[in-house]
Amino acid sequence: MGGVCGRKDVEELFLVGLIQDIGMLVLDRVAPETYASDGLDQFSHVEVSAHELQTLGTAHAEVGSWLLTDWNFPAKICVAVQMSDESGPYPGPSGSDKFYNCVLLGIQLTQLLLNEAKDEAFFGLVEFAENRLGLDPFAFAMIIKNIKDILRETESLFDMSSKSDEQLQQLAEQAKTLLGRRNAQLATQLDALFLQTAMPGVG
Repeated sequence: MGGVCGRKDVEELFLVGLIQDIGMLVLDRVAPETYASDGLDQFSHVEVSAHELQTLGTAHAEVGSWLLTDWNFPAKICVAVQMSDESGPYPGPSGSDKFYNCVLLGIQLTQLLLNEAKDEAFFGLVEFAENRLGLDPFAFAMIIKNIKDILRETESLFDMSSKSDEQLQQLAEQAKTLLGRRNAQLATQLDALFLQTAMPGVG
């Protein structure tokens, strides 16, 4: 995703994606009953964060940021983790807003995968990517394609399977259908994109 967004700090983006929910591990250790609540949708970060605030007075994103600050992580990483469950867009000084908005795009794209997003939510994220990161619809579709390829490569490497591939395929079909309706030429480009075979090192 960072590559498609033209970022040079892809390692930092990867790190934020890896540790953004570290605060959950802390809260689960000190208050395990927090996530055992009946009716809590574990796949909705918005709902989980609201539940944490209601029951504990804080949320995992803030706890994670405290922890990383104490461990002397760079301020850029700590801020990204702290803001990772905000609805966005991220404010910030020159240049940093795109870093944080790239983080938010990854988080919200994950939510689309987990929650079988409705068309309105899909278009909302396409618009966000275009307005905040300068990504046109084809670039947005390319991100989905790259994620699909990386997931398949990883599952093949470790001889494993998951439902994520099926969800990504559904999201890819959604991208082709919804974005293709806007422009016939784009529809042809999307068909060609998703028919491409994954290349080594894609992503």
